[in-house]
Amino acid sequence: MSLLGIDQKPTRRKTYLYHSVYLVYLFFYPLNWLFDKTPSFFQAAYGIAALLAFLVLYFAPYRAANNIGGVDSTPFEIILTALLGFSASWTDAGWMTLNIYASAMCIRIHDTRRAIILLTILQIALISFAWAVRHVPISGGISILISLATYTMSWFQSHLARQNQRLKEAQSEIRALATTSERERIARDLHDLLGHSLTVIAIKSELASKLQNRAPERALSEINDISLIARESLRDVRAAITDMKSATLTRELEQASHALQAASIDLTICGKECLAYESSASVETCSVLAMTLREGITNVIRHANASKCCITVLASPQAAPHGIRISDNGTALQTSSLPEGNGLRGMRARLAAIGGTVTLLHNNPGLTLTASLTP
Repeated sequence: MSLLGIDQKPTRRKTYLYHSVYLVYLFFYPLNWLFDKTPSFFQAAYGIAALLAFLVLYFAPYRAANNIGGVDSTPFEIILTALLGFSASWTDAGWMTLNIYASAMCIRIHDTRRAIILLTILQIALISFAWAVRHVPISGGISILISLATYTMSWFQSHLARQNQRLKEAQSEIRALATTSERERIARDLHDLLGHSLTVIAIKSELASKLQNRAPERALSEINDISLIARESLRDVRAAITDMKSATLTRELEQASHALQAASIDLTICGKECLAYESSASVETCSVLAMTLREGITNVIRHANASKCCITVLASPQAAPHGIRISDNGTALQTSSLPEGNGLRGMRARLAAIGGTVTLLHNNPGLTLTASLTP
């Protein structure tokens, strides 16, 4: 059982549905009524009322809109849940179930020290009540073991959820920094390419305007210079854009290594020796494979929830690369009907334009993406 204080669901409705799953353990609450002791009307009424009151306390932290993404129960709600369990003991229902829920709800107290203190108090109260009042110390001891096991499992799951959330935030920050860095690089390139040319064009335009009446021939010469400078600037811009588009596998592998390292994903590269023949491939082939690698690695970082990744460069002996294979051990992309986003559709379109294909193979666990051209 897990009663996490962290939930990444975007709406209140999904939050309620998500945490309702853990109410399955309430199945044990009426078992004694069904198979051992039939309750009286008052016992059944009070037992059901206690159960409804528990549900109110269980969902109380999620009622506030600002608590949908992460909850923090108060000790009052937890203690009241335990008291409901004690008060329902006379109904012969599975009252210890509510006390186990109370122990598990301690995970919602984000101050670990306070949570453990309250958890300890609850266990002392449970064994004391089971022994002194209900005279079932063995059942109380078993319930304590279940309570402690439940809290421990919930703590580990909560800790993992918080770590995943921090990782996603770090990945978002990495992407934002990478985007900012790329924009700054492009801005610097455009400034270097066009700043000087536009300045010269502006000066020569003013000079040609002044010389139009006094020295028409010189004004015409200045206008011809402006035309020449404009054509040269356009050629420089096109060359810069072509250089941006003509990405290489070698460069993308380096960037992939840095990105995966930043995301704490172990990388293995196979067939790296084939990159020595990359220069013999066409610029278009290298660019498409490099962009495919970039998109594939982005998917691993953003969606796969993986800890390991393997990149294999596909090539014939002593020939240029004709494909790549990206494998991960992630658990987030296990569905056989993986929806295709814009990135995957764009990847297919680019490869199809040069006679290539993209295939996806679902492993156990993980996903393998293979992009290949006809060698």
